[in-house]
Amino acid sequence: MTARDGDTLVATFGSFPFETTIPGGQLPTSGVTGVAILPTHRRRGITRRLMVEHFADCLERGEPLASLWASEAVIYGRFGYGLATRQHDLKLTVRPGMFVGAPASGHEFRLVERDEALRIFPGLFDVERQRRPGMFTRDDAWWELLFSDPPDRREGWSAHRRLVASVDGVDVGYAIFRAKWNDQGRQIVRLSEAFGADDTSERAVWQFLTEIDLVDEVVNWNDPIDRPFDWWLSDPRLAARKVSDALYLRLVDVRAALQERSYQRDGTVTLAVADPVCPWNEKTYRLTVSAGRGLCDLVDNDPDVWIDVAALASAYLGDRSPFELARVGRVTGNTEAISLLGDMLRSDVAAYCQEMF
Repeated sequence: MTARDGDTLVATFGSFPFETTIPGGQLPTSGVTGVAILPTHRRRGITRRLMVEHFADCLERGEPLASLWASEAVIYGRFGYGLATRQHDLKLTVRPGMFVGAPASGHEFRLVERDEALRIFPGLFDVERQRRPGMFTRDDAWWELLFSDPPDRREGWSAHRRLVASVDGVDVGYAIFRAKWNDQGRQIVRLSEAFGADDTSERAVWQFLTEIDLVDEVVNWNDPIDRPFDWWLSDPRLAARKVSDALYLRLVDVRAALQERSYQRDGTVTLAVADPVCPWNEKTYRLTVSAGRGLCDLVDNDPDVWIDVAALASAYLGDRSPFELARVGRVTGNTEAISLLGDMLRSDVAAYCQEMF
């Protein structure tokens, strides 16, 4: 979408479709990108009008979710987006014998060329994507873009290195990384991503990366916040981690979003959702969970919990507890009901989005 003032293009608004992993499944999502407005036309409500039109389009297309990475974190809360995943900016200082215990037995490693990586990596990626809320699907074009490696954009780093881990001939993990020599004649390894098909394989990949000769550091600007370095490493201080905001989520269709995910605890909670931007969401919902699946009905009785749509988005993938949000006034109501809602929405795996878009 665009906005014009006469013949002058003054604003842009882009989106593309994918599916986001939610607890127990995945949902069609509009990935918002390329939102920009000329400085001469700020503060005129143009972005708001584009955003409202976009939400209406999402509803018509059957996309219950919209998501984005925010260039400025203060902007999107006013449109009902809530911070739904966080990330670690990670710097791992390499020391001999830094991992507790012996390397995982049976893992073998090899470096592969681009075509072989394109054959192997998508299947392994999908194992991780299907278990971790917040990750999104990649089509063939996305993988081609991910592996794009023009020399003029490397900024002194090496070309892509593509590592595969296997056990008994079965591929079980991978990493995409670059390396650069520092002033001390040693290397820094910079990850694009690293995943394992199981916890043992994930650790094996990371241990291999730290045992490459002449490596001083392994860094990753976007690492899941629950990577278990505290338990992997003999000295947890070798993993320096800075938490920052990552994916922002918008529930375009609250009822569909609540009904499609799975839950950790059965029970019934009645929610009054405030959503001045998307009035079709501003209703009272009775969420009934049985055997881990939810049924969401519209009701007109008094709610147990009052919550705004952005706060609900922050809790939806399990990254934030409604009880935590209640402490700052974003959720109000019956304390027992808020606690029950938190138990329902909890996820055993930290929400995470694998890359910026």
